Amino acid sequence: MKKMKKSTIGCLVVIGAVVLLFVVVGIINAVSKPSDTEESSTTTQPPAETEGEESFTQPVEIELMEGQSEGLIEISGHGGTPGFIKLVITSQSDDRLNITILPGTLFEPLSASVQSMVATTEKVLMLQPHKTTEPFDIEAVSINMELDIPGEDDSLALSITPAGGEFMKLLNSASFQDESYRIRQFALWTITDNPKRNEYAGIDGTKTIPNDEEMERIRSLFDEVGIPTEDYRALQIAVYAELVDAQTRGLIEVNSCGQGAINYIEISLTSKSNDALEIAILPGVIFTPQAAGVQSMVVIAEKLLMLYPHETVGPIDLNTACASMELDAPSESDNLILSSEAAPDDLILLLDLPDFHEEEFRVRQFAIWTITDNPKRDEYVGIGTFGFGSGPSDEEIEKIRVLFDKAGISTGKYRALS
Repeated sequence: MKKMKKSTIGCLVVIGAVVLLFVVVGIINAVSKPSDTEESSTTTQPPAETEGEESFTQPVEIELMEGQSEGLIEISGHGGTPGFIKLVITSQSDDRLNITILPGTLFEPLSASVQSMVATTEKVLMLQPHKTTEPFDIEAVSINMELDIPGEDDSLALSITPAGGEFMKLLNSASFQDESYRIRQFALWTITDNPKRNEYAGIDGTKTIPNDEEMERIRSLFDEVGIPTEDYRALQIAVYAELVDAQTRGLIEVNSCGQGAINYIEISLTSKSNDALEIAILPGVIFTPQAAGVQSMVVIAEKLLMLYPHETVGPIDLNTACASMELDAPSESDNLILSSEAAPDDLILLLDLPDFHEEEFRVRQFAIWTITDNPKRDEYVGIGTFGFGSGPSDEEIEKIRVLFDKAGISTGKYRALS
């Protein structure tokens, strides 16, 4: 019995020691571990702000025009180098602003003599509260071809109206964005100014108009975005016709008169066609007078004229020579009629000879009279000024003989040369 009690007491001692150990460990953990309240307070406490440190709040997304209309920004613009304008933007907001400048954003000049400008590419910039940007460039083209390009002293204001219509079809085209400044500028002028092929203003201070390759590229851009090229004069594909044939077919109306001279007349053409026309006035075309005693006139140099639908071109000067030596030169009151009669074959051979056009006018006129009037050597009417003139010299007759030989014209049948 005593033996059992000793064993029982020993077990109780061991158990008590283990329990005491667990209690001590629990007390140590409780002392070293922060309370739930303390833990919550520590994890939610925001970091202390450092002076000058930027806020990390999400920026406000706005477009340039929206930002101005809502009073969040102030904008100052002026001209720059060709193809760009310069902007300065000042924030009036307590928030950070993410500002987008879209293609088609329009900037209007304060001066009436300066072109409006339109942004051609998108630009995004971040603006801190109440900060002002450094001056920065925006790619832009002008939309008033005949006015001056804005310079650094010309202020520009953001328009409340963006560009639209076919204008925006081009601006939103990736192909347009990839083109050179010249192509983009000429393409926009094609829409805004609708010039004729030879009426484009120059770029970069030059008078260089778009070449044929550039015009073809502009036509391709218009086709790609669905802009009808036939609506724009410079892109219309003209129907070619010679002057006499065009009149015979009723495509044009021709009006002409003399100028009291033997070397030119005035001519006007009016289109009767719905198509653009390229009219070729070829050497050898003859204009005959309505009045008796007045010379017929023959065209001596080719001229090409572009006529847009139902347009009148002229009056313009046309290089001619007299075809009737003994008669008077037509005056301004003498109307001339376009003849359907072909010039003599020898005259066409002469007029087609390049060397003929390099000679002075006296030689050319005497050579023509040699064919049309076939005078003897001493029968030529004199050419001069103020009513005084002389016939061809021996040297001039020799030049005419050389021209005839080069043109393949027999000199034996012309009395002055035989």
